[in-house]
Amino acid sequence: MRWLKNEFIIIPILFIWAIVVGVNYHQQHLQYYQLLKPFSDNIITSLLLCVILLVSFTIGRRFLGLFRIEVLNLMETSLFSMGIGLGVLMYSTFLLGTIGLLYPWAGYGLLIILGIVSIIGLKLRLPAKKKPNQKSIQKQKENSFTWVEKIICGSIILVLVACSVSCLSPNIAWDAAVYHLNAPKMYIQAHQLIYIPLNLCSNMPLNVEMLYTLAMLIQGSQLANLIHLSFCILILLSIYAFSVRYFNKQVGLLAAAIFLTNPVTIFEASIAYIDLALTFYYLLALYGFFLWRDSKKQGFIPLIAIFSGIAIGMKYTGVYGGFIIGIGIILQMWLIDKSNFSKIFTNALLFAIVCLLPFVPWLIKSYIFTGNPVYPMLYDIFGGKDWNKEIGDAFGQLMHSLGMGHKWLDYLKLPWNITIYGNYGPKTFDNAITPLGLIFIPLLLFLKGVHKVIPYLLAYLLTFLILWAVSSQQARFLLPILPLVSLISGYAIWELFEQGKWIKTLYYPVLIGVFITFCYTTVPNLLNTCYDLPVVVGLESKDVYLTRTFQPYATFKYINEKLPQSVNILFLWENRGYYCEKKYMADSAFEASYMLQMIRQCGNVEKLHAKLKELKITHILLNKNLASIFCDQKGKELPIIEEFLGKYTKQVYSENNVDLFEMR
Repeated sequence: MRWLKNEFIIIPILFIWAIVVGVNYHQQHLQYYQLLKPFSDNIITSLLLCVILLVSFTIGRRFLGLFRIEVLNLMETSLFSMGIGLGVLMYSTFLLGTIGLLYPWAGYGLLIILGIVSIIGLKLRLPAKKKPNQKSIQKQKENSFTWVEKIICGSIILVLVACSVSCLSPNIAWDAAVYHLNAPKMYIQAHQLIYIPLNLCSNMPLNVEMLYTLAMLIQGSQLANLIHLSFCILILLSIYAFSVRYFNKQVGLLAAAIFLTNPVTIFEASIAYIDLALTFYYLLALYGFFLWRDSKKQGFIPLIAIFSGIAIGMKYTGVYGGFIIGIGIILQMWLIDKSNFSKIFTNALLFAIVCLLPFVPWLIKSYIFTGNPVYPMLYDIFGGKDWNKEIGDAFGQLMHSLGMGHKWLDYLKLPWNITIYGNYGPKTFDNAITPLGLIFIPLLLFLKGVHKVIPYLLAYLLTFLILWAVSSQQARFLLPILPLVSLISGYAIWELFEQGKWIKTLYYPVLIGVFITFCYTTVPNLLNTCYDLPVVVGLESKDVYLTRTFQPYATFKYINEKLPQSVNILFLWENRGYYCEKKYMADSAFEASYMLQMIRQCGNVEKLHAKLKELKITHILLNKNLASIFCDQKGKELPIIEEFLGKYTKQVYSENNVDLFEMR
């Protein structure tokens, strides 16, 4: 065999030569680039997502070894590693923000450093290949998917592909434009974490937004959207892996499909919100609880505490999951394992301390920026910047008013109400969930016996449902237990046909019914893909797309292009400032409005004019579409605003009923 001479020199020379040829070829064939640019941009975005996920997996795999829990299979190892690794990226980006290094080179450098550190010495133990025998072949045939199940699997993939198309379109999601993406944009502009006046949620825990900050450092909002979609995929894989361990593959596929039949899941999967990320960490913590219960490996206690703590660092309601898991650990050791008090106390204390650690950085940040570590809660004790009791009470009333009531009868009817009446709107839970849970979970009453994990899942589901019911009844806040609804429903379907005799003949009709429900609940949401596709493939410009889909965009474009950098704009009934590149002030919640409170306190147009001059406001943006919805027509604020606009401003631009006024 002949060997190459100086082979170690050839590789870098070949690499450099390929770059030289490629650059010159590109310069002479720019017409190809213009045609392929949208596709190449999307491919680059997808590759960057793969890099983030790969780095997360490898660094997470290295940390996972520290817990010494050698009971995980390959899929479980991958999922738990992803949970740890994505957490490392969250807090690494937080560190960059605290030391003022939110620059693109720092984002790339972070990924490179973590990638190198994680790969050095990493050993992946793949399961050894076993020679197939008759028994294993028979088992493989029994576990193989039927043609209907394969159609369902293909449909899941198709839905995820459609969601990815929407992810690659410019952001138009409301909360993302207010703070999920807007706060990271402002942090990047300042190259550090900063206080954002009046932006309530930007002063709450922002773990997921740290991932979005990293994504926007190296690419943009499309990468942030894809990261949230990735959490949806990780949830589906977790549902499947859990089912394979405790039930079987068929239950896993059914449960994954049922989870995707939730309209709220599809809605969130294509935008940069945080609820799917929260759901993934809830599910990992619960998964870890079952593995701890079965294996008694002590390393699971700090691991599930870390997952619970990361969830709390995403959203205050993340504490629900940590609370339920913590109580579960205590009850398991006390009632089932009959452990002594010392061991119970030690594990409970360990869980509580480790669970709080990921939350501490956000407590410190909030205290430094607002004077309140749990801003805006506990205002009577800590106070808080740009907040007061009147606004706090109004905001609390707003949150409590969502849903369909807080009386005992309302609580009892909640499973029916949210399933049947769930829809867009504050009085109907602001989204919908699948009807399959309501149909199939009652089947448990007719089974001869249930798997030992089912009572645990039901207890978790019921406890969370109670906590959700007495707080803010929004469908997306219910997402953390929808995987459990899916698992229990899938299990009930499978066991019904396993335990029944003649009823087995209905298996295929029921599967077809699940598929029809899947199509019924997903297709309307996926039609949005048709509206997003032209801009994704380059047939429509970003400006045209946003002008027709994002109400205030045309006015923002005028502001960005025509007004000087020194302007300071007051937004009235508009807070989606993501596309506004100039300084502005905006309410976080129209129903708990700082602006309207200021107008009421002024009482007349003269004092209001003096106040706005004091705040150095140069322009006022008024969204008439939202004013007609949120403004109290009988209140005294609207006449003052109308009189003020007529007396002290002149209109300089208007589009889509979004008006811009210049102060005189």
